[in-house]
Amino acid sequence: MKKYFLLSTLFFLFIITANSQNAGLTKSETIDYINKILAETNGLIMERDYPGYTGSENFKKNFLKFQYANVRFNNNKIEITYDNLYGYNNLKSQYPQSYNYESQYTYSFDVSKIKSINISIDTIPERSPLLFSAIEFSANIVIETSFNRDKNYEGNWGNWRQVSDSKKYAFAPVLKDDFEKLKKAFLYLRDLVKAEDPFAN
Repeated sequence: MKKYFLLSTLFFLFIITANSQNAGLTKSETIDYINKILAETNGLIMERDYPGYTGSENFKKNFLKFQYANVRFNNNKIEITYDNLYGYNNLKSQYPQSYNYESQYTYSFDVSKIKSINISIDTIPERSPLLFSAIEFSANIVIETSFNRDKNYEGNWGNWRQVSDSKKYAFAPVLKDDFEKLKKAFLYLRDLVKAEDPFAN
């Protein structure tokens, strides 16, 4: 009886251990995790310095205020979307009263084709809490779609202008402290998708 009880206990512990080792995030849960990271950028400002710029002093420093950032996932395709307001430092104040440019970017790509993920834009100063993550691919398979509009001298916004192109990189804003988390989440999602079809290119 004791032997049977011991064997039953060991088998039960084996089942628990095996299940815990395989209890990774699903694709849906990983997307939720990525969106949680991206949402931390909402309303924050990314400062950028261009010390080598030789034009007007006004444009040596500029900044982006992120309205929102998110990802959508369908049939192994990712769409990263973010919206930012753009402004530049004038000579009288650190931040102007209003923003004079707005952009909405969407990057669409097959997540299984991700080659690497690195930090982009070396002009972000240390004091900025944000950076851009650059998701790299081996070819121009990323579809970048941008909508842009300007504010005129009267303070009124103009019409949206759309531009689409094929790129080798996709970008997403992220807190500096969250970059490694975002990187690991995208690569984890890539590996989940590739595991479903290990013979795909």
